[in-house]
Amino acid sequence: MRTFLLTLLVISLSNYSKAECYYSAYELKFEIETNDKTINCYARMSACDFDPDSLHNQDYLLAVLYESAPQSNFSLFESRISYSYCIESEISCLEKQKDTIFQLLNKTTLSKPEIKSITVVECKRTSAMIHISRALDISDADWFSQKPIEAINFGFGVCSNQIFIHGRNETVDKILSKIKALKLKINELNEIELSPDEERKYYSQMESLINLIGSQEKVIVITECTD
Repeated sequence: MRTFLLTLLVISLSNYSKAECYYSAYELKFEIETNDKTINCYARMSACDFDPDSLHNQDYLLAVLYESAPQSNFSLFESRISYSYCIESEISCLEKQKDTIFQLLNKTTLSKPEIKSITVVECKRTSAMIHISRALDISDADWFSQKPIEAINFGFGVCSNQIFIHGRNETVDKILSKIKALKLKINELNEIELSPDEERKYYSQMESLINLIGSQEKVIVITECTD
């Protein structure tokens, strides 16, 4: 009986670990020596596919990077930008109260025979369920490195959204006003039981507004969904 319970516990922990890895990813920075140069590049890998305990093993790194890549070419990125924000959707906070989301830029490929050595310079575990609303560019760092002038946090459905306003204009203010009004209405309606059709209607309206404000200049929306 004891052996059975121990086996059951091991299986349960294994299944939990597999489920947990689905929600996480690793942001990786590499230093790669090729036949004629040394370069820094970046990649993102699911926590289900990468073992951080083996990051100093050259054979493991090459195997995991190329095992599922067609024709021995793995997609790497030449640069990466990061956006740091307050987890509690505040304008400013302590560094320990911040999180960082990364965006990879300038896709490139390296064939396996080109690589003489590969080193992981940085390995950071992040949530795979978080995404940023817009495609950022290096030049955007001029404004998003400054603290936002307003921050809003709210959730609907299985998603939570954080809106960081780094620059205001009439369009942004109008959209923001609609979001706040709809957020208030949804909160009030949550006190009563809505039909599935009514829920879908309000969630669809909010999703459209979030997409709209996320496309505005100097606005960043960070969305995290549980599934």
